[in-house]
Amino acid sequence: MALTTMTHDVRRFGVPVRPRVFHCSHSGLRLDHTIGLWPCYRDCAEPGSSRNTRAKPESRELARIAVLDDEVPHAQRAAEILNGAGHACELFYSSRGFISRFFHDSYDLLLLDWMMPELSGIEVLRQIRSTGPGDLPVLMLTSRSRDADIVEGLNSGADDYVVKPVQEGVLLARVNALLRRLRSNVEDGPEPAAFGRYLFDPRACTVAYDAKSIVLTNREFQLAYLLFQHPDRAFSRQYLIERLWGTVPDVQTRTLDTHVARIRSKLQLRPDRGFKLTTLYGYGYRLEPVEKRNADAC
Repeated sequence: MALTTMTHDVRRFGVPVRPRVFHCSHSGLRLDHTIGLWPCYRDCAEPGSSRNTRAKPESRELARIAVLDDEVPHAQRAAEILNGAGHACELFYSSRGFISRFFHDSYDLLLLDWMMPELSGIEVLRQIRSTGPGDLPVLMLTSRSRDADIVEGLNSGADDYVVKPVQEGVLLARVNALLRRLRSNVEDGPEPAAFGRYLFDPRACTVAYDAKSIVLTNREFQLAYLLFQHPDRAFSRQYLIERLWGTVPDVQTRTLDTHVARIRSKLQLRPDRGFKLTTLYGYGYRLEPVEKRNADAC
C-alpha cells in the first residue's frame, strides 16, 4: 500500500514512507492507519506468523497498489512479487470491504480478481468506473480464460487482463506498462504553480514550502490545490465532497473534515506562513491569504 520520493516524479512515483497498520478480521491483514503517511506492505499471514515480508529499508516504493482477491495464497503471492519490485500493496479479500476503503483512500493501480463472493470483480470494476477516478489503471488478474471473459473484462473498464497463473516477469511487465501510461498522463498536466512560498506541481501531485517537500496523499493534494487556486472563496462541504469523491453515497462530512485537518496540519496553514484555513461552521471552508503585517498582529 504506499508510495512516493521528492525527486521529480513524486506522488505516484517516489516519497519516503513509514508503515501503518489496520486489521482485517476476514484475513488477518494488519495495517497501521498513521495519518498522512503512505503505508508499507505488511505480511498478510494470520496473526502470530513469523514471516516478515516488509520491504527492505533501502527500497523505494514506486506505486501504491490495491489487490482484491479472496484466494489468500494468490493475493499474497501477487503482493510479494510487486512489493519485491519496490511497489507497496494493500490486500483485500472482500469486495464490499474493498469498495468501502477505495472511496476513502487513493491508489495508483488496482488488481482485481473476477471470482469474488458478494460482488464479482466485474461488478466492482463497473462501480469504480462509474463513480471513481477515470484515469485509474485496473488490471484483471483471474483464472477465467475464455475469449468472451476477456472481452467482457476489457469492455467493463479493465486496462489489461491477465490469466492465472501468471509468471512473475509477466505480471511486473504488465503493471509497469500501466504505470508508464499513468506517468505519461500525469506529466502532460498543467505547469507548477506558486502561491506565496508554496509550490504546487499538478503533474507530480507534490507540494513544497520554501523548496522543502511536503508529503500529501492524492486527495489531500487535490483538496489543497483546489483551495489555493481559489483563495477567499467559500466552499460548501457538499461541493468539496462531490468534487473529490464524485457521486459516492457513503462519503460523510467527517471524512472531508479529516482531510481538511490533515492538510491544515501538514501545510501548517497559519498566518505566519501566509495562509489560514477557516472553518465556516454549518457550511464549509475557506482558504484566506494573510498579509505579513496582519500575520504579525495575530
